[in-house]
Amino acid sequence: MMIGAALASPALAAQAEEPRPVFIRLKAEAPSPTQRMAPSPEVAKSMDALTRLANGMRPLVTISPMARNMEDIAALERHNLTRYYKISAEMMRGRDAQALVKQLLENPLVESVQIEPKPVSLLEGAESEPLLEITRSSGIRDYTNCTGGLAVDCQNYMTSPTPNYWKLGGVNAFEAQRLTGHYGANVRVVSNEIGHWDFDHIDLPKPFLHHGEYVEAPDAHDTMTAGIMFGQNNGFGVTGIVPEAQAGYTKFSAAGMVDLRNVLNAGDVVQIGVQYGLSGSCGGWTADCLLPVEYSDVVFDAISYLTQEKGVHVVLAAANGGVNLDDPYHGGRYARTKRDSGAIYVGSANANSGARRPSSEYGSRVDTFSWGSNVTTTTWAPGRHNLYSTTYNATSAANPIIAGSVAWLQSLARERGLGNIPPKVMRQILVDSGNPLPVVDPARPIGVQPDLVRAAELLGGDASVVQGPQAHVSGAATANAGETVALSAADSKGKDLSYAWSSQPTLKFVEQGDKASFVAPESAKDVAYRITLTVKDAQGRSATAHHGVLVKAKAAGVCANAPAWDARKTYNVHNEAVSYNGKLYRQNYWNVDAPPDRNSAQYGKPWKLPEECAQEPAPVAPPVARISGPAEVMALQAATLSATGSTGQGLKYAWSNDDGVALQVNGSTATFYGPPLAQDRNFSFKLTVTDERGRTATATHVVKVKAKEQPVEVIAPQAKLSGPATVKSGERVVLSGKASTGTDLRYRWAVPSGISAGALVQADISFVAPVSATDKPYRFTLTVSNSRGEAQASHTVTVTAQQTGGGYPQYQAGTIYRAGDKVMNGGKTFECKNFPYAGWCSQSPAHYAPGTGSHWRDAWIAR
Repeated sequence: MMIGAALASPALAAQAEEPRPVFIRLKAEAPSPTQRMAPSPEVAKSMDALTRLANGMRPLVTISPMARNMEDIAALERHNLTRYYKISAEMMRGRDAQALVKQLLENPLVESVQIEPKPVSLLEGAESEPLLEITRSSGIRDYTNCTGGLAVDCQNYMTSPTPNYWKLGGVNAFEAQRLTGHYGANVRVVSNEIGHWDFDHIDLPKPFLHHGEYVEAPDAHDTMTAGIMFGQNNGFGVTGIVPEAQAGYTKFSAAGMVDLRNVLNAGDVVQIGVQYGLSGSCGGWTADCLLPVEYSDVVFDAISYLTQEKGVHVVLAAANGGVNLDDPYHGGRYARTKRDSGAIYVGSANANSGARRPSSEYGSRVDTFSWGSNVTTTTWAPGRHNLYSTTYNATSAANPIIAGSVAWLQSLARERGLGNIPPKVMRQILVDSGNPLPVVDPARPIGVQPDLVRAAELLGGDASVVQGPQAHVSGAATANAGETVALSAADSKGKDLSYAWSSQPTLKFVEQGDKASFVAPESAKDVAYRITLTVKDAQGRSATAHHGVLVKAKAAGVCANAPAWDARKTYNVHNEAVSYNGKLYRQNYWNVDAPPDRNSAQYGKPWKLPEECAQEPAPVAPPVARISGPAEVMALQAATLSATGSTGQGLKYAWSNDDGVALQVNGSTATFYGPPLAQDRNFSFKLTVTDERGRTATATHVVKVKAKEQPVEVIAPQAKLSGPATVKSGERVVLSGKASTGTDLRYRWAVPSGISAGALVQADISFVAPVSATDKPYRFTLTVSNSRGEAQASHTVTVTAQQTGGGYPQYQAGTIYRAGDKVMNGGKTFECKNFPYAGWCSQSPAHYAPGTGSHWRDAWIAR
């Protein structure tokens, strides 16, 4: 629930039986609760009441003077992040949250109070569709192929904007990838959801980042999201819009959104696949209210900071509540003219009808849409790491399509030398490139669907990139062990191309121009090989393509004393022996095309029970060396390389390097420490494996050692204090410590009795010189400190006596005045008003000192 003096929010309550965190935003002029002195007794009283009422509240952002500079603090302040305080869900246990909100809002220092709603999956509110799990024992289909009858369940959302099988076209990602040879290698994408994708899925990468509260088990929702964005380009399954991007995960929470600023960089892309669920209707199609995460002011301000201060692209689902975000009911919360975080809002469309999906939120704030039905991608079930679905739907599916599109464009911009595109500029490029719904409903707008080919043109930069080389591989997708597999790059495009072939796991290629071949290795189980072709043109520009080949396991050996079973032969000789799957079977009665393993028994079957037999020896595959380990390591940090992925019988391992780095070898592993370097440097390590027959194989691995970070010199503090030596009573005085020197200084002032100087932890202080009947000196001391220690400087200010006239006494703070009393102040005469105003004459000097207080006319009359 959001309640605030400046907000017209719906009176909704968070969907949660468990307590939820409470976020308090103080007014800009309110002092920090940790500040020792308040500017006035009234403020001190309000702050004391707040800290007692909001027991356990903690700042959402802790500012350490040693860790942040003034620019960092100013950036946080621009987005209100220094004014938020949180009461954790645990601290709220047993408390009446609604009553607390009401009490907090009565405090004059509080601007707004928010009970964070419960984040819920985007599957809530979406029209029900079965999540079809697809596996095939004979291999996994390539879902990028949308030709002919395959169009019904391929990755249609990545095809041309012109509709094909369905009534909705795609974002043109396949064509954009083909034209540029670009697959998102220059960008990082972070999926921000309740659960994380299957890190062990055969078609998905492992994360470079796992941020926020740790989540152990994967879930299907983010696994489906991940396949759309960065499914691997390996010749089978799905291929994401940015398959070569670095992929990360963060668990969604309001506090986690604020903390993301510490781990993200300019140009990173965040996909927020979460919505808030609140009790009570807000005009949508569900009984409860489902809204975008920017319903929360904390999340809105965190996103605003990410986009405007950090340059991070944030793409968020508009939610599945079917809500009109322009409805006055929302108080303008989603009106771009009132507030705009810079995020990209995403709605969803129905591929079958070409219209808005009924569950999709709509309104002027929704920038883009994409497929909200019939989306083919990866999925997950417990213990299953090779599953796919063709029915991912709603904004769950549409949001990662747009996030992947943003990531692809940002990566392409870096390749073209354009650097990081500002988030609002990126949003406009998507909109300008887009196409409307085939079936438009002007009363329920959901923006446009981007066209990546058109967006790449609008992006600008070095247009020659578009005409760069294009890599293409063709060849068999499956092979039996021992077969020769031929590959062709003849369909690649470019001038004076050179070709380089590689694979994972490693294969030995025979190369001849744009052709290559290899002999399928023997293995006890099926092995999927990912083959990479890199082409380079005369200008040195390169492009890559991938192709998958599944090498089937070697068939069982043949019995030495019996021929292999033949499905075409008629077996009519009693007790005739055949070899089948490494077993010996004997004929029982007449049969043809009766596989022995499924047609054998002691009695009553064409074949008798199997017998063990002496098999002909199978050929022993040569050894293959493989190294796994980090690509980068910091100076003085330990790194371990492993050869456990190598194959062969009775392997022995030998490690070496030509750079003089000491290796600690333990069989199949080698450990080293990054040398302390002044600048980054690559080191190459070589592995040689030798099998029991003396055959050898080698592999190399390159590790970049990052230069040792030089400690920042901390300059010892020196205190310097400046200000006037003599002032008159009633004058405003400023004392400054800004001339003090040192690194990351902290300031602390000591002021004499009778001086009210406000905050005492800033470089400057100011105060009004008190009235005195005689000249009076006041001594001030400034202490500056940092990690090197502290230093002090003192300064004396003499306040000269105030000349009085008219025979009336000089005004003195703290004196009890009554109606009719006359005093002098600032050379003028003032008379205390009659009842009921006379009581103010003796109150706070800051407010009621005659002639100088902010409200002195309430108490005094100038004579």
